[in-house]
Amino acid sequence: MHLNVYNAKVDENQSFSINLHTYFTDRMNHTDRFLHILSDYNSSLLPTFIEKFQIKLKSLINPDYLPKSIKNIDLSFNANSILEHQEELIYTLEKAMFSFMHFREYEGSFIDATSVSLKFDHHYRGIFLGEYYMAQTLCELIPRPEALELIKRYTRGYYVEPDFSPKHEASLEDHAQNSIRGSALTHQALYHCDNKRLFFKVERCLYGEVIQDLPDNELKYYLECYGDYFNHVQKNENFVLTRTKTIMKGDDCCDFCYHDKRYIEEIFHPSESEWQQKEREVKHISKD
Repeated sequence: MHLNVYNAKVDENQSFSINLHTYFTDRMNHTDRFLHILSDYNSSLLPTFIEKFQIKLKSLINPDYLPKSIKNIDLSFNANSILEHQEELIYTLEKAMFSFMHFREYEGSFIDATSVSLKFDHHYRGIFLGEYYMAQTLCELIPRPEALELIKRYTRGYYVEPDFSPKHEASLEDHAQNSIRGSALTHQALYHCDNKRLFFKVERCLYGEVIQDLPDNELKYYLECYGDYFNHVQKNENFVLTRTKTIMKGDDCCDFCYHDKRYIEEIFHPSESEWQQKEREVKHISKD
């Protein structure tokens, strides 16, 4: 079995339909998870962190992007929530998310809050910016190496949550086909797959492009890309990821290589010459 695909198209103008209540609740619960991680590390830091995080968010809110009328968001919190009891922080987070989403652009375009269509960049920034500034605040509060370890724990935690239950993938071909479908509009990428390895080279990543203005590449990497090392394991424990380049870190591409331990005795990342060979083959086949 050999799969060769080159996807040369991305769609900067694509949109996402969201349920506002689900969208906001999801972000609040991830924030709550972050607060629990910080509390486990040093609970005495929580009041200072919350105060500094609120100040940072308030400084970033653009009133021109906020709803003209008050939007009542029905939030639900997990058991033992820390955030549920922080009313000012919840209110500030809601305003910040509306601002990051440029929500006023959409205010008159929908009737039902369960179906709101957002442009890709506004959708993703509404999700990501809160996490980024939360991580940035932590790095300003404690030594950066310790902060990064907590941020990595936060990212890993997403992939062990009960709600994260990806469909099992029996082979790397299954993983390749799902990756192609899932990233068709957001990644310019090439795929070469046999039963042993999947070469997945990303040349353009819309996720990285819409947050290029954020200066801390390390934080962006640990929040968005570090989880790739845990995502695929939930789909098949035999898959192993190696990667030496990541666009979020400032590299010119992402060079994913997935290996299937059932068919490989020794795992090593492909050489640069092997990548170049696969790239020529895939692009030649796709052109034909």
